[in-house]
Amino acid sequence: MAKFRSPFYSGEVFISQTYHSGSNNTAVDFGSRNVGTAVYAIANGVIQTVSPLYGSYLTLKVDNSDHTLFYVHIYNFTVKAGSRVSAGQKIAEIAPQSVNGNVPPHLHLGLQTGKYLMDYMDRNIVFRTKYQAIKDIWFIGENLNWAKFQDLSYENTVMNFKIGDNIEFTGEQNVRAGAGDKFASLRSSVIGEGGSVKDGPRSSQNAQFNKGVNDNYTWYDIAFDNGSSGWVADVGKFRIYVKPTEPPVDPQPTECEKQITTLNNKIQALELTTEAQEGQINSLLSQNKTLADNMNRLSTEKLELSDNLEKLQIMFDGLQGSYDILEQEKLDLQEELSRCKLELQESKTNFIKKILDAIKKWLDSTVG
Repeated sequence: MAKFRSPFYSGEVFISQTYHSGSNNTAVDFGSRNVGTAVYAIANGVIQTVSPLYGSYLTLKVDNSDHTLFYVHIYNFTVKAGSRVSAGQKIAEIAPQSVNGNVPPHLHLGLQTGKYLMDYMDRNIVFRTKYQAIKDIWFIGENLNWAKFQDLSYENTVMNFKIGDNIEFTGEQNVRAGAGDKFASLRSSVIGEGGSVKDGPRSSQNAQFNKGVNDNYTWYDIAFDNGSSGWVADVGKFRIYVKPTEPPVDPQPTECEKQITTLNNKIQALELTTEAQEGQINSLLSQNKTLADNMNRLSTEKLELSDNLEKLQIMFDGLQGSYDILEQEKLDLQEELSRCKLELQESKTNFIKKILDAIKKWLDSTVG
């Protein structure tokens, strides 16, 4: 049964988010890995897409399968579109937050929508999580509850084992004295133990040996590495043994590559500096616009004030003219009043004098 291997070369795989769907894939997030951690192909296949967009990702079309794998939030790709890769081959590294869409560093690993990654993962991988909410859903204590998932092969065809194939066990199952579930159980297989196929495939021989009705399993006679032997049914708990590959050694960069890396680092630093300067320039431009707006407003207010002062000056000049006229009229009235008083006094004096003269004249005429 073909199962996906770990996307990391060694160590426990920490789940930081359970199934979540994007526009074209359903994925699981694997966290607790530092920026620059190597990411490996989990199956043989062909790289379809390599892109720095949408969180920096690549897709891998799996050989002999309908599946497409989506690796997201990675960078420093060691493959390109069209490259053929083998399971265990380094394809990229965990990307920093500045590259991966501004999210904490982690690997988003999924299959096309409608397929679920954990159904196809190798059950020898040790999965862990630091999140209680995930433990409550997918774990029993500290261990992943595999009963939550189907145990499926990602390959479209079932490949029969042949005599001489080396195998390893991925689960515990009965090792029997013959090819059938009615034969005596000699022991249980041990996860991780190996052996080779001595004989098979063979259908059940229960009825042939008068042990009852035949079962529907395919049986193989296995010579175990510990020296024992026995028959096992193909129930998906053993597979072809693949010798672990050593982690690939990254070649030492040439002087030219070192210079390119240095220049790229400088370019990134300059880009960051440019972004900061652009921010400062935009801030200054905004302040300058605000200042220009204020100056225009003050200029408008100054013009309005000047117009008001001019109007006030005209009003003042008008009032001053009115005041001068009134002052002159006042002087004229005072002069007229003085003249009237003088004339009145003279008239009064003349009147009295006339009366006195009349009295004198009357007296003179009367007495005299």
